[in-house]
Amino acid sequence: TGRPLGPPPPPRACVPRPDKWAHEPRRFPLGRTVDVSLTVDGWCPGTHDESQIIFLFDTSRSMLLRDSLGQGKAALMSMIDSLDPSYTEAGLVTFDFGPTLRQPLTRDLGALRTAVASLQADGDTQMGGALATAFAELTGERSNPDARRVLVMITDGVFKDPPDTFPPAVRLDIVDEGIDFQALVYPSWEFRPDHEVALGVLTSDPTRVHVQPEIGALTQLVDVLTGFKPENGLFETITVVDKVPANMTYIVDSAVPPAAWDDVERTLTWQFGVTPASRTLSMTYTLRPQQVGTWPTNVWARGPYLDAVGHAGEVIFPIPEVEVFALDHTVYLPFGFTCPKPRRADVVLVMDASSSMLEPAAGGGTKIEAARAAAAGFLGAVSLGGDRVAVVEFNDQSRMLTKLSSDRDELLAGLDQLAPSLDRQGTRIDLGLQTAAFALEGRRPEALPVVILLTDGLQTNPPGSDAVRSALEALRDDVPGLLAYAIGLGETIDAGLLDEIAGAPDRFFISPTTDELEGIYADISERLTCQ
Repeated sequence: TGRPLGPPPPPRACVPRPDKWAHEPRRFPLGRTVDVSLTVDGWCPGTHDESQIIFLFDTSRSMLLRDSLGQGKAALMSMIDSLDPSYTEAGLVTFDFGPTLRQPLTRDLGALRTAVASLQADGDTQMGGALATAFAELTGERSNPDARRVLVMITDGVFKDPPDTFPPAVRLDIVDEGIDFQALVYPSWEFRPDHEVALGVLTSDPTRVHVQPEIGALTQLVDVLTGFKPENGLFETITVVDKVPANMTYIVDSAVPPAAWDDVERTLTWQFGVTPASRTLSMTYTLRPQQVGTWPTNVWARGPYLDAVGHAGEVIFPIPEVEVFALDHTVYLPFGFTCPKPRRADVVLVMDASSSMLEPAAGGGTKIEAARAAAAGFLGAVSLGGDRVAVVEFNDQSRMLTKLSSDRDELLAGLDQLAPSLDRQGTRIDLGLQTAAFALEGRRPEALPVVILLTDGLQTNPPGSDAVRSALEALRDDVPGLLAYAIGLGETIDAGLLDEIAGAPDRFFISPTTDELEGIYADISERLTCQ
């Protein structure tokens, strides 16, 4: 959605740059999660000393020979653009036949630009009087004794002062007053090495003579002349608050770095202290959308702060969007295509009956009640008679509630026996798979063997994935051609492990709430139509 349009920071304040985005893919089916990231970086203006600068510009006729006039004016305009009137006063003296104070020291840099733009070249190059005029301006009634004092000469480097007046006596006064004297040379064809040596004597230091300087180097020179000190900080404090929409579920404890989650206000809050400008603040968290459609991932996200130079402000983050689509529960067959001899299936429903399945479901009732209802809908969708179904439960143990059967009443009675208990707090997915293998020992040779596993938790006793992988490997060895589906209910699941059990991404389903379960079981029943 682009950068946010927050209020601009005040002059001399830090400039933070907030950003926010949803990770790819931004289009995904209902039930999947999406990671959302926020970042803030930026920079702070450094500080400069109070400074007074006189620009001493050569407007003699020789400045026209190689466009020294145009180059000099461009350089001077660039330097003026680098100045801040809050800490700098600047003035302009020109010289040709004699000196002219074109602009006394001022903070009105616009007036100075106007004076520079109007400069034209004519006459001889008499520099000595101009130095005296510039010195008088820097030490006269407008002088600030607490400011840095700087003199910058812009010239083609060839002077026509009488030999007995060079270097002019005022040079020593400039040195005695501690005035920083720099020379920028845009040479004409007359300029020779001895002229450069003479300028080194005039400025008291050959390193202060800059021949044909690049425009970019002039900004750095201005920083040096005005005593620039970079600001290495960005924030003293910043608090980032992100409000999550009602149709998005925040995955608890997914925020990195950890954030405070307010379940009533639906806000995530991060607090940061002193932050250097070299650091990018990064925040990430995970959401699970609850509705089909195109939705923003947040209502708003803001960050009130106090910057490193004492200014208060607020960053406003962009609002990214994601597109959520429903799983297609329709089986599309080619025109005129039928399954005259559909392959029958022997299906084992492996159902989690751990104590957590007694927890309330979002739509009312408990998780286990919703799971029973969805599984009962599955029994109504398959072709019992041709297809057979078995029911297996697991918690800290596992048992087969019904063997493979085409008797709907028997199977529904088996589902009614699903009995989570507070005494059965384990989640032994491995035992559920072992019991499924036992149930499929009675499969028909011509039937497609299928396992549909549902769980709302993580493998326990032993924890981790090793026991589950061993059971899965044994199941696949015992049942060639096995087709497995896995359904993760809720937020506390091992998605990677369930994906392994399914064996293909399109056979692994995440059901964020019980509301999606019936649709998922219907989807699976339709897929089995012509397997």
